[in-house]
Amino acid sequence: MKIKPSNIILILAILVSSIFITSCGKNLSLSNPDIQKLTDKAQKLMQEGNFEGAIGRLQSINDLNPNLAENHYNLGIAYYKTNQYEKALDSLNKSINLDKDLKDAYYTMAVIQEELAIQETEELEKIEDNKEERINKLIKITKNYKNARENFTAYLNFIGPTPEREGILEKVNEFNKKIKKYTEILTELEIEEE
Repeated sequence: MKIKPSNIILILAILVSSIFITSCGKNLSLSNPDIQKLTDKAQKLMQEGNFEGAIGRLQSINDLNPNLAENHYNLGIAYYKTNQYEKALDSLNKSINLDKDLKDAYYTMAVIQEELAIQETEELEKIEDNKEERINKLIKITKNYKNARENFTAYLNFIGPTPEREGILEKVNEFNKKIKKYTEILTELEIEEE
């Protein structure tokens, strides 16, 4: 099938205009006064410690434009501050998917995953006779420590030699030890189960 030169020009015009419209749409959404008002209000609420109130504004921003990495990050922080850890992790993941260089999202995810591992560890200590429940807790603990290690490691790629870096490296080493410990306990329980 042979394409006419006039059709080639039409196809190129459509491609160029669609790229232009897409880029303008992004710029318009960033300068959208509704988004700016909601962002200002959400920031004020977060500064006041009203994270529940900020969540509604941040969700509204996502409704207007779901492609703003910084907004997903802020929503993740608000969820974290209200102990909604799974929602926080989901929002932080979205922020990273939109902007791989959003280093603080990696850090915050690592902190949340460490907190989840600690909570699961405390719950594990209360379980006495139920092997299956203990195994499930150990799997969750190990997974959270591995994810925290991975996110702290990603964060380390963004920062240079600083005192903060040394502290995070210590955390990563601590996580490695805990992962090894809980993996060994898990292996023993699984062997007993067989």
